[in-house]
Amino acid sequence: RLLFLSPPFPPPLFHLRSAQKDKPKFLHINSRWRPPFISSLKPTNSIKLPLNAQTSQTPLSKALETLAKLKPFLQTNHQPILLGWLCSSISVFSLSQIIPRIGSLSSNLINIVSISKLRDQCLLLGVFVLVKLVACYWQQAFLWEASLRTVCQMRVFVFETVLEKELGFFEGSDGVSSGDIAYRITAEASDVADTLFALLNTIVPNMLQLFAMATQMLVISPSLSLISAIMIPFMALVIAYLGEKLRKISKRAHLSIATLAAYLNEVLPAIFFVKANNGELSEHARFQRLAYTDFSRHLAKKKMKALIPQIIQIVYFGVLCVLCVGSLVISRGSFDGCSMVSFVTSLVFLVEPIQHFSTALFKSNEELALRAGSSLLLKSAFEKCCGKVLLRSVFEKFECLVLLLKSAFEE
Repeated sequence: RLLFLSPPFPPPLFHLRSAQKDKPKFLHINSRWRPPFISSLKPTNSIKLPLNAQTSQTPLSKALETLAKLKPFLQTNHQPILLGWLCSSISVFSLSQIIPRIGSLSSNLINIVSISKLRDQCLLLGVFVLVKLVACYWQQAFLWEASLRTVCQMRVFVFETVLEKELGFFEGSDGVSSGDIAYRITAEASDVADTLFALLNTIVPNMLQLFAMATQMLVISPSLSLISAIMIPFMALVIAYLGEKLRKISKRAHLSIATLAAYLNEVLPAIFFVKANNGELSEHARFQRLAYTDFSRHLAKKKMKALIPQIIQIVYFGVLCVLCVGSLVISRGSFDGCSMVSFVTSLVFLVEPIQHFSTALFKSNEELALRAGSSLLLKSAFEKCCGKVLLRSVFEKFECLVLLLKSAFEE
């Protein structure tokens, strides 16, 4: 008689509890410590990755919770972040010294002062401009280093933990798709790097520049500063409206190309079935309709992207005209040209952070719309991940990787 022997089944891993290790102060790439929001591995294939899950939390509490979960990764890069913010403060200080000197230099050029005085003023102005340019470069370099290093650490940690998963996590009808995880670790993490840089660049550098330029404008002319305070929110509303409009158009354009690709993936493998049923004409008409829809939506997107800079320039020109007229009416001749040049220069640099914010908003909307189109092919739930403001999209992008970590590795 033959006896078939089989090895005993190993005990389930979810009954094993690893000893709690002391957490180091900072998380390094080669560290085996897990952040506090990641618990031990779950060996069964009982969950899929919930993307952008709906919760009862408010957006602010969700944003704060997400940043708290990312704190271990950001703490390891505190040095480049602080250095970048220090460079931004140096840049803003140089800018605050440049603006009054530009006004005085323009006044001296009109009044024709001595050459030696002009030379000294130009030399000092050039030094401050050089300091500002160097500080801006190092600010961008340090903040990009912090953003990319944070994403690198997140990628390494996620992949390391995925390698520790059991085969059952990937198998079966409820298993997590390996392609989905690969997409999150590659493309999704790249979006996180861009958005993290925009967030770090908005928290301190842009706010410092806004505060410094507003202070300069108040010192030069409180009355014109009041007019500017009324006009700037109008500019922000116009930019927000254009960003929302572009987001909707971009989403429709990316969904159209995703629909076209999904149709090709459906009909090309079944080409023998189409020919057997003489469906060439109907499929050709359907493809032609989808191609024309994609053409019209992408054309609308390109037209909108070409129209937005023109509208913003018109708004800026209108604000400048209002300020010039207001200076003539309010000052009644007491507002000299030197002060006017300094005030307009301060206004230009006050609007610059708003332009950076709007550029990041448009780019973020483009990425969110592209992700919504890709979700049709990946059969994911990313169509709902479309924030209306930059910070909301920041936290939603962060939440995608955080949800990946929590759902894939929770108990």
